[in-house]
Amino acid sequence: MSLLAMSWARQSLKTLPTDVKTPSRLALMLLADYANEQHVCWPSIRAMSDEMGCSVRSVQRAIDLLEERGLVVVESRQDRTGRQQSNRYRLAVGGGCQSDTPTTSTNSGRVTI
Repeated sequence: MSLLAMSWARQSLKTLPTDVKTPSRLALMLLADYANEQHVCWPSIRAMSDEMGCSVRSVQRAIDLLEERGLVVVESRQDRTGRQQSNRYRLAVGGGCQSDTPTTSTNSGRVTI
């Protein structure tokens, strides 16, 4: 867990507009809790769903909204055979994304690494 990521997430919550509902707010805090010192984590959607007490689809929508707001960059991960693994999530800690009007991510899609 990165204390800086947790602090950043809490500050970011204060600046999010009211249309950002509870699932996205909870997902942001959970990702920050999972994040390492480089502000990166890779929890499965199922694990997040279990911890958040909601459906897999609700978690996917919550993360999509966080990505649209520029708070999270989602990177798709595959193993050597091309099989999908859990996504990598990079928090925008220190990236200037905690303004009163959060910016839209410049990432037009998922990044495959």
